[in-house]
Amino acid sequence: LKIEFSKAAGNVNKFRMLKAGTIPYELSLGVKKITASGITFEKNATTLAIRSERWIKSINIYDLSGKSVLKKQVNNKDLEIQTNHIAKGIYLIAVEDESGIKTEKFNF
Repeated sequence: LKIEFSKAAGNVNKFRMLKAGTIPYELSLGVKKITASGITFEKNATTLAIRSERWIKSINIYDLSGKSVLKKQVNNKDLEIQTNHIAKGIYLIAVEDESGIKTEKFNF
């Protein structure tokens, strides 16, 4: 097993695990990035950046009991939300854009 550490763009620490005969596994430390249905979610310690190919109308973040912890009306393709007030846990993020509502599970 070989582990390589590197500094990526934006001062994000990354490491890569290599094991003979397997596919390399790469992980960013401190930043989580998910792209789904033309929407990119990028989370670091205090913010969540949401970027879309289409105009975003609204963002809703729900805990797993269905309680809304954040609701925001938007009229933009890019959005940055302060998340340091949201307790650690698993949440559902619903993004409404021109094509409908997309929901993604996210860990805070």
